[in-house]
Amino acid sequence: MSYKKIKECLISLCIFMAGSFCILNAQAFAKDINFSVSLDRDHVEVGDMVQLGLVFENTQSVPALQLPEIKGLKAQYIGPSTQMTNVNGQMSSSVTHRYRIVPMQTGSFTLGPFSFSYNNDNYFSEAVDLVVVDRGQAPQRSAAGGSSGDQNNDINGRIFIILSSQKNKVYINEPFEITVKMYINQLSVQGIDYPVINAQGFVFEPFTQPRQFREQLAGKIHDVVEFKTIAYASQQGELTLGPAKMNAKVVTRQKDKSGFFGSDFFDDFGDMFDRAKIIPMNVSSPELSINVLPFPDKDKPKEFSGAVGSFNLEVSAAPLELKAGDPITLKMIINGSGNFDSVQSPVLSSLSGLKTYNSEVQETTAGTKVFEQVVIPQKADINNLPQVKFAFFDPQKQMYFTKTSQPIGLKVLPADEKVAVIIDTSKQAPLNASTRVLGQDIIYIKEHIGTLRPRGAFLYKNKKFIGLNILWFVLFMAVYFFQLRKERLTQDIGYARKLRAPKVARIKIQKAKHYLAQNQKELFYELIFKTLQEYLGHRFNRPSAGMTADIVEELSAAQGLDPQIGEKLKHCFLQCDMARYATAALDQNKMRETLAMLEQVIDYLERFKK
Repeated sequence: MSYKKIKECLISLCIFMAGSFCILNAQAFAKDINFSVSLDRDHVEVGDMVQLGLVFENTQSVPALQLPEIKGLKAQYIGPSTQMTNVNGQMSSSVTHRYRIVPMQTGSFTLGPFSFSYNNDNYFSEAVDLVVVDRGQAPQRSAAGGSSGDQNNDINGRIFIILSSQKNKVYINEPFEITVKMYINQLSVQGIDYPVINAQGFVFEPFTQPRQFREQLAGKIHDVVEFKTIAYASQQGELTLGPAKMNAKVVTRQKDKSGFFGSDFFDDFGDMFDRAKIIPMNVSSPELSINVLPFPDKDKPKEFSGAVGSFNLEVSAAPLELKAGDPITLKMIINGSGNFDSVQSPVLSSLSGLKTYNSEVQETTAGTKVFEQVVIPQKADINNLPQVKFAFFDPQKQMYFTKTSQPIGLKVLPADEKVAVIIDTSKQAPLNASTRVLGQDIIYIKEHIGTLRPRGAFLYKNKKFIGLNILWFVLFMAVYFFQLRKERLTQDIGYARKLRAPKVARIKIQKAKHYLAQNQKELFYELIFKTLQEYLGHRFNRPSAGMTADIVEELSAAQGLDPQIGEKLKHCFLQCDMARYATAALDQNKMRETLAMLEQVIDYLERFKK
């Protein structure tokens, strides 16, 4: 038999075996979830930190596992990391639950195998080994970034990121779109992380679901993975946006030139016997310069509280017919487009005899924000509710606008309206003229003497009588001072907000401690940010939405605060801003530090007399 015939037979046999292997093992991959374990280092010194990752591919809904206790190792859950994967144009997702492992003694440790149950299926992983040595004895780690030489240089030119902005000149709080594109030219890439944008002075919304398409750039066709988000500038000036950074793994293949049949034989199989090599890549984009403009002072309405966009105002009230002293619910709906986080309650014009309470947000949906405010007419001569005004700045037209509602008619009745009672005397029977009542004028002799009391025992000397009068006096004074305080809370809004500030802060701090214990970073920092805004707004009688890191210095100088307190305030705000786009960089220690700073600031301000 000739060499050519042998070669054709062997090729046919290999193809048949490969097809049979795929069919026989199809059931092994019937489950969508793949479970694996990784360590970023397998040799570490005592006291150093190594990161353990439990990787669940093709899902992002698997909860974190409780690791078994291993003597000599201290484990702590860091949080999840989600990834998008692009392998030869096919998109999939995964989640990695990350744990911090700190060895407390030397030796060899085995982590795993791990197992878990999910949707009535059981999954198992392999075990990994960790070697712990004394300080100074661990081998040096190689630089991250994969291979060196010509191959790595070639890859760097075929995968890159472009960061772009919808605008390069924006106003404070103006929403604008940010786009991050990863370009891939004839490479197989997996493990694509969501972008992380380095940008101090900006706040980002979560990235939307990525979009995949092809685009021609510089005469070459590239696979593109596009991420989009909305950003808001929180401070003015010439700010730097970026760089955007993304982690990915490039899969390369190297032909196996060794073997019994030689290289010519295996060339006929294409890439069947190529060896895969994974190269970790950290790709960065160039920076962008964004010019953030302040709000113009010209024609700024007094009702303006920082709202940016284009909005409409709808106002309604119920009930419209009531008695003096009964409450009316005023409903104010803001809809349109723009930064709804900057939208504060519209302003109800003042009117004598109309008692108002603070408005509250009842509903927030896409493009709509609903406020409700309770008002009480205290007199019957109030015929309508005054106008409601809402001011905002439109960055497209670069102008302020004020939306004003029409007065709402009311019918207010007196609080204690009395009903006259008519007595029909025509039906009364006439008095008998012969009947005369002369009265009683005979005093009968007492058969019993009754209770005798010595003369001189006056009532005002009775201890019970004195105690009862003192009690009535104390109750009267308590009611009097309570009424004074109630009137002050009603008339002095700043005093009422100042009293309310610590109560609201204590409730939210307790809730933040709960989020801290559960390691819910996003909810924790969102609550800390709201607590800071509401407390400072109530404490100094300012709009809560305007309380940001940018006005800390101005607030500290105006109120004469300790500079260290100002720095702590600014640090808390910046930590909250960082949590919106880089939550993974904040661990529980930093969460505790932020919470402690918040408590110190509130304690200082409650003792601060001004």
